[in-house]
Amino acid sequence: MTAPVIQFKRGLLANLPGLRVGEPGFTTDSYDLYVGLTSETSTNKFLGSHRYWTKNTATTGSGVNLVEGTDNGTSFITLKSPDSLAGITTYTFPATPSDGDVLSTDADGNLSWVTSLTDLGVTNLIIGIGTFTNNVGFTTDTDNTLGDPDTGGVQIDGGLGVNKNVTVGAGLSVVGGFEVAGIATVTGSLDVNGTDHDINGAIALDHVTVSAGATVGGALDVNGTNHDINGAIALDHVTISGIATISSNLDVNGANHDINGSIALDHVTVSGITTVSSSLDVNGTNHDINGAIALDHVTVSGIVTATAFVDDGTDLLTEINTKTSTGKAIAMAMVFS
Repeated sequence: MTAPVIQFKRGLLANLPGLRVGEPGFTTDSYDLYVGLTSETSTNKFLGSHRYWTKNTATTGSGVNLVEGTDNGTSFITLKSPDSLAGITTYTFPATPSDGDVLSTDADGNLSWVTSLTDLGVTNLIIGIGTFTNNVGFTTDTDNTLGDPDTGGVQIDGGLGVNKNVTVGAGLSVVGGFEVAGIATVTGSLDVNGTDHDINGAIALDHVTVSAGATVGGALDVNGTNHDINGAIALDHVTISGIATISSNLDVNGANHDINGSIALDHVTVSGITTVSSSLDVNGTNHDINGAIALDHVTVSGIVTATAFVDDGTDLLTEINTKTSTGKAIAMAMVFS
């Protein structure tokens, strides 16, 4: 007895007729499977199509295809499984997002909408060139890189807070507050235009522009040139090997403040020990030095008042004699070591 042959109605999609109740039909051009309901074309029920999935193989995972409109072509987007999985994972989508939200997930595949980088729990952020109009916060366990070390740059119109080490590549521009609890290394330019710039760790800078107040609780290491600080800066430990120009207050509260280059000051308050191995150019007035200061070569064009002074050589006496001979008023309590 010959085996029976079961055949579906088949043909082009455009020629698909009305199928009788339970009668299957297959389109040979679009690979769609239909079944009839009332013998009318409008009630043919679509069951599926090869167009809507990509079959897995021995080495690659399968995927679901989201196909464009038939009048526009046959292109599609595939949501694909990894080629290898340790187990079954179910992704549960959240409800309607707000404008600007980012999709995040937990370890169980539960998706949620988050609104900021802080909510994302960033562990390591590398930014090439970016502009942020809101605050940016890092609550990470690892160091962060802002800007590509060679070509990147970041502009932040809000505040920047980092509780770990941070490296700035080509440049970082912060309009709001700048707070770093770790070590900030800037190989390019740091432009801080706002206020409340707290650096609780050490900061190594190649080029610095600070137009507002900066507070540094750790070490400030300035290795380059043209370091303009237009606001007030309070430092605990200072090492400057280049040229520093400060047009406002310099408040040095700690010890071991080594300035290897030249420093030009408009208003100076020093309560610790400052060592200057090059020239100190004081152009303004009201320069109060409450601690001991050891100088290698001093040029003073304003008035300096010191309660303790340590002279390492004869250059200081020469400068004092020169200034007093020209009528400059200098009041100093001299202590020679």
